[in-house]
Amino acid sequence: EVWNVSDPAHPRQVNFTYRDREQANSATIFKSWNDAARIYAIVVNSDYDPNKVITVSAGPNADNALATWVWVFYSTYYHVGDIVDIKYAKPLIPGTDTFRFTAPSAVSYQIDLAKQDVDKINVFPNPYYGVNPREVNKYQRFVTFSHLPQRATLRMFNLAGQLVRIIQKDSPSQFITWDLVNDSSFPVASGLYIVYIDMPDLGQTKTLKLAVIQEQQVLDHF
Repeated sequence: EVWNVSDPAHPRQVNFTYRDREQANSATIFKSWNDAARIYAIVVNSDYDPNKVITVSAGPNADNALATWVWVFYSTYYHVGDIVDIKYAKPLIPGTDTFRFTAPSAVSYQIDLAKQDVDKINVFPNPYYGVNPREVNKYQRFVTFSHLPQRATLRMFNLAGQLVRIIQKDSPSQFITWDLVNDSSFPVASGLYIVYIDMPDLGQTKTLKLAVIQEQQVLDHF
């Protein structure tokens, strides 16, 4: 007999079945419960019915929804009258157990916190050496600036003092990327670039140095 005693005040006998690993379906010798080979015993958490045929298999009439524990016995030395008490961490029951989580309130953009992040503003990878590990192909080259405020203007200059690119940022994300092309959409040359970042809402500026080493250009069409 198998009893469900999860509720000590209302214990109830439940159905139980075995999987016979030793015999084919057409065999006449029942050898599921033996003392030599593995035994798969399946608890079906429905009220015990001595006349019910338990079907744990695929199909609309199967008892899979109520099949709970599958016990594997590698050898058995039990006798009539023996009692096995199995204790377990109570599982979640679909449709019965519910949980509610309260997420912390979202932190909105705050100028005071943005000012504290000015010293952390950076660009990566730096140096850019032919490739960025985050790139997916040679047509999407980029470097990423981090810890930026919501609004910022980034100006990229070469060492000759020539302005090669202006990027306007107006988004809540701390990140923005530069695709390593100039304002005419041509790839910038290898070299050292000065990035001047103007943050009007914070009344601050930041200057970064970025080294770019471009890989050899191979034309797809010529």
